[in-house]
Amino acid sequence: MNKDSYYLDRALKLAAGGRGKTAPNPMVGAVLVKNGLILSEAYHRLHGGLHAEAEALQAAGPFARGADLYCNLEPCSYRSPEKHQGPCTEKIIAADIRHVHIGQLDPNPKIRGRGLRALEAAGIRVSVADYQEPFWYFNDAFNTWMALSRPFVHLKCAMSLDGRIAAAGGDSRWISDQAARREAHRFRAERDAVAVGIGTVLADNPELTTRLVDGKSPRPLVFDSSLKIPPASRLVCERGGELPCADRPSKEIP
Repeated sequence: MNKDSYYLDRALKLAAGGRGKTAPNPMVGAVLVKNGLILSEAYHRLHGGLHAEAEALQAAGPFARGADLYCNLEPCSYRSPEKHQGPCTEKIIAADIRHVHIGQLDPNPKIRGRGLRALEAAGIRVSVADYQEPFWYFNDAFNTWMALSRPFVHLKCAMSLDGRIAAAGGDSRWISDQAARREAHRFRAERDAVAVGIGTVLADNPELTTRLVDGKSPRPLVFDSSLKIPPASRLVCERGGELPCADRPSKEIP
């Protein structure tokens, strides 16, 4: 691995620190390097907070002049009323960065190469990684939405060796182990919604919350064309907002 690949990989690992906390923004990490030494590094910690590039530049201060900046995504380059932060390209130009290394171009139609061109117009050299697949897969939901205008759908399914998704007698609550369930909850914390069919609601009375890891609970969606969901279900009583519920649900729905 050459030095540029190393620092881009480091930026990607840093970006993971914002997992489940940056949506609808992507996860971004940034590493500032000068004379072979890391001056500062940062990641986008929370939606609405400083972007990774801005935080890394802020930490380095005047020492950032003439440095190389590595980030897994093309820096943002536009202003908008719904944006909490200004363009990172302006901060990069003002800091007099020498070279910006990017893992992937931003598929957002408001950016899509404009950040790259703004930096080049200011005399800053810009390089894009030849191997963009890891960066695209890393921000799979963001990239799918921006590039294809559709949600990213992740299927979670536990299956027994005989190809079943539940015990034959229906007496087993889980057929997956603790590690698999924790991983499933990590996915929940990263997603906007979790969807189940009405059969799952009637059989399991689920909460569909994130419990085994830190993070937000996704919005619950139920495919229920006949409106069979019981008013006493956990989804109605505990996750239905201000919907009235006279009785607390038991583990099993009558």
